[in-house]
Amino acid sequence: MASGYNCFVFVGYVIHNCFALPMSATGYASLRVLKLNLQDCCLDDLLPATLVSLEVLSLKSLRVYGALLEAWISTNCPSLKRLNLEAIKIMDGFPISYTSSLQELTIHNCYVNHILGFCKNSIKGSSLKNVTISDCIFREAELSKIKIACSSLENLTLRGCVFGSGCFVSIACPLLENLTIHKCFVDESNGIDIRHCPSLINLMISQCTLQLLHLNIPTSSLRKLSIFECSSQFPISIAVSAEQLQTLSLKLYGSWWKGSVFEIQPQKLICLQEAIVEFVDLQFFITDKDICNSVLRAVQYARVLQLSIQIIEVLSEEDHVKILFENLLDLVMVCDKLEACQMIAMACFLMRAPSLRTLTIRYEQKSSGISETDVKEDLAKLLSLAVKRYQSKHGNSETLLLGDQLMKLKLSLHKN
Repeated sequence: MASGYNCFVFVGYVIHNCFALPMSATGYASLRVLKLNLQDCCLDDLLPATLVSLEVLSLKSLRVYGALLEAWISTNCPSLKRLNLEAIKIMDGFPISYTSSLQELTIHNCYVNHILGFCKNSIKGSSLKNVTISDCIFREAELSKIKIACSSLENLTLRGCVFGSGCFVSIACPLLENLTIHKCFVDESNGIDIRHCPSLINLMISQCTLQLLHLNIPTSSLRKLSIFECSSQFPISIAVSAEQLQTLSLKLYGSWWKGSVFEIQPQKLICLQEAIVEFVDLQFFITDKDICNSVLRAVQYARVLQLSIQIIEVLSEEDHVKILFENLLDLVMVCDKLEACQMIAMACFLMRAPSLRTLTIRYEQKSSGISETDVKEDLAKLLSLAVKRYQSKHGNSETLLLGDQLMKLKLSLHKN
């Protein structure tokens, strides 16, 4: 490498399966980017000089003690902004705490081994803005804690990670705005703790396998919450305090709801714009009526709503009259079959949505020959009957969706 180069890609040389850069190499002082593919070597003395200008460091395929790596980075890379670790076997955790200049951290396809059993994996960089941990395995060990506590962190992604038995994740970042947890396996009852993120705006948990999910989000800043296609061995507890929530997406397996707790505060999300609430795989489970009422109360101010028919199917006509969807403009109803009982439940729900403009019905099966016109006419008749029953009991004090109004709606059928 000639003096003054800004980028250096090098495999180094190997002595007794350990790696070091050539001592005679010059120009380290001006180096900006360093990428090392170390062919599964041990990292020994690393580099022989301080890299005062290094901003991007990428390390691939090596074995290293986490404490050694951190000590070297914090001492020798005072200007480092981006650190990429890939295919690394990290012994005794990856403490990254003292690199004050680091802004972006990516850890991919790494294996974290706790030789001493108890190990604290900590990420505490004071300048970190973005952290991505993907396809990593944290070996089973008692009382192993992965703690992410960064005072400036804004974006955090955990994707495809396996947290073995005894490993649990604690996230405490006061400025964190976006958190994504995707395709992770958490084999620990403590799971993932995100209670201490008061600035969280977007939270997405998708396609995860969790032993237990206790989701407690006491933050008024949350705007978007998505929990999609996850599975849990035990009942879940979801408690969200989010006065400014605008988008809510829940697509959960029905078995989650038996004995589960679903609580959103305040009960009426007046800022809610769009909501998706679907149950999946319900054939072996009778939906909990109280939870269904809680879900509907939470989304009653939504302007756009996608709803599983099972949520309203278990409610009585008296249950429906208690909740008014006065802001609802566009409704997507998801059902398995277009049967009479589902049509009756749908009519009772539609009665309480006086501003509705479009209705889309997504279905798995329908009777042969049935058309959108047939469905609209049948719904209009059922709706008129529901309105008459309601007005006979409660009078004409409230605005309801009437049968002739429904005939003017844009209605469409879509097969899933």
